[in-house]
Amino acid sequence: MPKILIVEDDDQLREILKHALVAESYDVDTAATGEAAVCLLDSRKYDLITLDWNLTDLTGVEVLKRFRAAGGVSPVLLLTANRRLADKEEGFEAGADDYLSKPFQLRELFARVKALLRRTAPARQEPLDPRALKLICVECASEFSDEDLTCCPNDQSPLLRVRDTLKPGAVFSDRYQIAKVLGAGGNSTVYLAKHLLMNKMVALKVLHLRYASDAKTIQRFQREAQSASSLSHENIVAVFDFGVSPDGQPFMVMEYLEGHSLYEFIRDSGPIPWPDSIPVFSQLCRGLAHAHANRVIHRDLKPGNIMLIPSANVNCQYICKLVDFGFAKIEDDSGKNLTHSGEVFGSPLYMSPEQCHGRRIDVRSDVYSLGCIMYCCLAGVPPYDGTSLMDTMAMHLHAPQPLIPPQFNVPNWLQDVVHKAMEKNPADRFQDVSQLSAQLSAGLASMPGNVH
Repeated sequence: MPKILIVEDDDQLREILKHALVAESYDVDTAATGEAAVCLLDSRKYDLITLDWNLTDLTGVEVLKRFRAAGGVSPVLLLTANRRLADKEEGFEAGADDYLSKPFQLRELFARVKALLRRTAPARQEPLDPRALKLICVECASEFSDEDLTCCPNDQSPLLRVRDTLKPGAVFSDRYQIAKVLGAGGNSTVYLAKHLLMNKMVALKVLHLRYASDAKTIQRFQREAQSASSLSHENIVAVFDFGVSPDGQPFMVMEYLEGHSLYEFIRDSGPIPWPDSIPVFSQLCRGLAHAHANRVIHRDLKPGNIMLIPSANVNCQYICKLVDFGFAKIEDDSGKNLTHSGEVFGSPLYMSPEQCHGRRIDVRSDVYSLGCIMYCCLAGVPPYDGTSLMDTMAMHLHAPQPLIPPQFNVPNWLQDVVHKAMEKNPADRFQDVSQLSAQLSAGLASMPGNVH
């Protein structure tokens, strides 16, 4: 995993850039001042540095000159609002490898970062068989075979090229026979597989080969298994096994959920009528309450991480299951965090303001994300959806709460519940999901005819 240093004195932009590059599977450190950057560059090796020109102490060019004078050879990408040709010439003369003017689109940043890393990457000893590669979109989990594609046709997200050696019929780790691909992400692929000894269908999540030796990615993968396997609740996916295959690929075995995600449901069917949404909200509250009671904060709640399983219960059309605890925050018995503040995790459309800031979070962050999901269920769209990742995160921090459009006939009490869950100050929200659930029950009880 390439290691990148971000040097940027704007706190919000620094955290946004970190989140965006971590989401692209880079290992990222940050520095807010020139002196801090110099210290990090003296003590650690980076594959690439993004360097702000106008720092508060040293200028970016001064940091760059010191780095090159000390023998630093890693590529440096200057980020600055300076657009004068003379400034660009000064940066290149000081040793910059590329130059990006602010404001910029993240897609352009990603492209420049990949290009710089590609120039300095060591040549492969053995070229990969193109048949063992596939193109995937992390945002919509689609796969593509067109070798000329660089962005997803569905959402314009950059495509990742990953190894794909498990074909239908292949046997993984001596006991799981692959049936088909269920989905893929930036770090892993989920397969439908048959446990040959138990004759049972399971969901097999396998870390991509390119990350099979990366300690941080394996740690996050194992944390997902530990988080989910420590929980036993009907509204949380069950994890049965975690291990490393004989050829060195970490994997996780989960229950196979025959249904579709809440994201897919809303995408295909539109907003959920509010009476039908209440059972969904209540189940999510119960699953989260169980996780929180066991010291697990999800941190990546979004419709794509909620599965809807058809139910035979006449009072509940679907059973809801929380999945993907890869970004979960865990506390040990002493209350010590096993994850650290200053890290930005989650999905920008549903992140709490404190997540956007990279601050330490608690269960109220999940409450905020749940409020965003409730809004999306009732309105059919996320509450905040800016023109870029940075714009969306800024909206979570500063934009007023949107109203659910009146054509969906959502009662005022339910609007109030959603808005309280989405308060920007954690102290103004429901303090846990049990309070939110109780308010849902009270609102239903107040309805004429006691609607269920």
